[in-house]
Amino acid sequence: MTLVWPSREQLDSYADALRRGWSPDNVRGLAATEEELARIGHDPDAFVYLRQPGALKWPTSRQRIGRNGMCVTRKMPSRAGR
Repeated sequence: MTLVWPSREQLDSYADALRRGWSPDNVRGLAATEEELARIGHDPDAFVYLRQPGALKWPTSRQRIGRNGMCVTRKMPSRAGR
């Protein structure tokens, strides 16, 4: 067995495994499987890209995209003394 990073070449096999009952999340099970299939159906290229090492992820509420394209974490103001 060889582990590979997701690619368009393997995407059909991955989706087939999902449809046959394999789940990428042993806790969430079917819900995770349905989410993966929906993401693949919506935008297969984005699905593959976001699973690559070093891929840009959407920033959280404490982050923003900096001028250099990297996520920058904002220091949240302290609530002490309020």
